[in-house]
Amino acid sequence: MNETNNISILKNCRCKDCGWPIIDACCNGQDFPFDQWDWWQYCSNMSCKNHFGEGVFQNEPEFIDHDDLKGFGIASKQIAKLLKDA
Repeated sequence: MNETNNISILKNCRCKDCGWPIIDACCNGQDFPFDQWDWWQYCSNMSCKNHFGEGVFQNEPEFIDHDDLKGFGIASKQIAKLLKDA
């Protein structure tokens, strides 16, 4: 059987703790603990405490923040500053 893994970046979502994008991964047919979930969401920042992530059933993990007009979190502010200084 040929398994397909689907991974994407969630649009308009950031990690509440570090501001980095959130990864959404289809994890059907994977090993424990991923075999208990259809979807797994985690922070893309490897040094963030939310990098391991959580399985998704009906509610999204609490560490996800939805972008709005208030900004894009700490990481985006740091990137914007670097681009401005360049």
